[in-house]
Amino acid sequence: MAAKFGERAGKAAHQLLDVRPQASERVYRTAIRAMAHSACQRLIKGEKI
Repeated sequence: MAAKFGERAGKAAHQLLDVRPQASERVYRTAIRAMAHSACQRLIKGEKI
């Protein structure tokens, strides 16, 4: 499950970079952290990702 999410987060991050190649590393990391956080919250609640 975690590997599957990691793969999905990676794809989403690549899409973010495709849209905004000039985005800074900090923005990129923040976006990944936000996605991981929301996914963890959903896992804790027992929802499917």
